[in-house]
Amino acid sequence: LPSLNVARCYPRLVTQSDGKVMIIGGIVPDSSPQDTLSSIEIFDPATNQFTVFPQVLNQKRSDFTANRLSDGRIIVVAGLS
Repeated sequence: LPSLNVARCYPRLVTQSDGKVMIIGGIVPDSSPQDTLSSIEIFDPATNQFTVFPQVLNQKRSDFTANRLSDGRIIVVAGLS
């Protein structure tokens, strides 16, 4: 796989209905104290590429849960910021 645009540890991955994978939040590798991320990337297995998603989380997050709802929206709950 190619590298992410933003290096991250422990993001949450959510598969979208079109097969693309949303990579959400996480922690900056080797940061002390741990710096959390609000950025989101999309992996497209058809093109084998990561792209930066144009929107970000309203708050940096790690240790959260993320799920795709039946209408396609992604819900992000709890976690640390």
